Formats: sequence, C-alpha cells, structure tokens
Amino acid sequence: MKKKKRIDNLQIVSGIVIFLSFLSLILTSSDGSTIEQTYQFPESYLQDGIDPAWGDAINKALKEYQIDVRYPARPWYGKPFILQITLTERDGEINSTEETGNPAFFILDTNLDLKGVEVEPSQRLLLPIQLPQTGFVQWKILANTSDIESGRVWISLLPGADAKNSIPVLVLPITIEVRTVCGLKIWIWRVLWVGFGIAGIGILIFRRVKKTKDI
Repeated sequence: MKKKKRIDNLQIVSGIVIFLSFLSLILTSSDGSTIEQTYQFPESYLQDGIDPAWGDAINKALKEYQIDVRYPARPWYGKPFILQITLTERDGEINSTEETGNPAFFILDTNLDLKGVEVEPSQRLLLPIQLPQTGFVQWKILANTSDIESGRVWISLLPGADAKNSIPVLVLPITIEVRTVCGLKIWIWRVLWVGFGIAGIGILIFRRVKKTKDI
C-alpha cells in the first residue's frame, strides 16, 4: 500500500513539473507589453548650404508625416528583440503632394545609440524616400548584459546619395528594462524547463507502461 502511494505521489509530482515547465515556456515566449511612441517633425531644421527649392518642398511635405517608434518594454535577457522606426502619414492628415508637387528625393538617416547590445544589421541604417512613399527600418537587438543604459536614435536627412553632410532633425529616447531570472539568460532557463518537462513525461510514460505490465 505504501509502495502504491509512493508511486502515486511520484506521478503527481511529475504532472506538476510538466505543468510548470510548459507554463514557464509560454510565459517567457512573449516580450510582454510594447512601447509605441510618435514624434512629429520640427517646424524648421534646415541648415545653410541646402538647396532652397529642395528644402522648402521637404519642409512642407514632412509636416504631414510622423515618426513612429515601436519596441518591447521588457524584453528577456538573452532573447533578441526588434526595435522599429517607421515613417508614416500623420493621423487625420490629408496628403497634399498633389498641391505641392513631387518633393525631392531624400534619405532618412537613422543611427541607434545603445550601449551593451549586439545590433543587426548595423547601428546606422539608411532609408531612401520619395514622398508620398513611406517605409521603416528595424534593428534586431541582443542584450549583452541585463542592465542596459537608456539610449537614443538619431534621425537625420540626407539630400541625396552623394550628400556628405546630414541634417539632424530628431533625437528619440529609448528606454528598455531587460528582464532576467537569477541573472541567467532566458534560453538557459528554457532549456532547463524543456528538460524538466521531458523528464516528467518520461516518468509518467514509464509508470503507465509498468502499470500495464503488472496487470
């Protein structure tokens, strides 16, 4: 009787381990809440030496556009996440490119300044734009430490592919809180939880087979 009770307790513990393992895998599969911020282009940012016709067209056209920023608020330590910068039309605005003509071509120059991380494809990304075209750039980021300092994204405009100097227009603050369990990377915990789950399933199958043989 005591042996049977011990076997039943082992099966119960195995079931609990399996449940907790799968629950932990599910909870750590998502980065949780997402930070979404919107920034408007400033009224004036053009520098000396820029073609006035190009400057007026871009300055007027970009009043109808905005920069949207999206990234996870609390990514897991050891799990890559995406930071995305999007050029899009402002909500409720009517595109007036027909009235202003076709604005000059420009390049959206984005530079990620964030310490303690690995970045793909590179910290600086260039996005060619011909309004009313919109588009986005994104970085794949992997934290090298569980304590990331606040960073920023520098947004500038390049008048063309041959331009030597960019025109700074926006500085976007980036604040990321990296989550960790006992200071270990999350993939280590996920491997352990998978191992515990497999072990629990193995014990249940073994007890079921043994019980069948004993009948």
